[in-house]
Amino acid sequence: MRLPPQLITKYLSKKPEELKQCQAFLEEENFTELKNIGHKFKGNGTTFGFPEFTVIGAKIEQAAK
Repeated sequence: MRLPPQLITKYLSKKPEELKQCQAFLEEENFTELKNIGHKFKGNGTTFGFPEFTVIGAKIEQAAK
């Protein structure tokens, strides 16, 4: 099942800000929030057609633990 293009566009539009948040959380050593963002990437990447995000999210989540 393919998701509507507007839903994918909305999903992708949030990624630059989430990456900025990752950087900030890393600098603050806020590993709890970093783990949460990684978990979201991991959980949603494949659903939205970006399995690479799933892999990256899993790595972020694991590293933050």
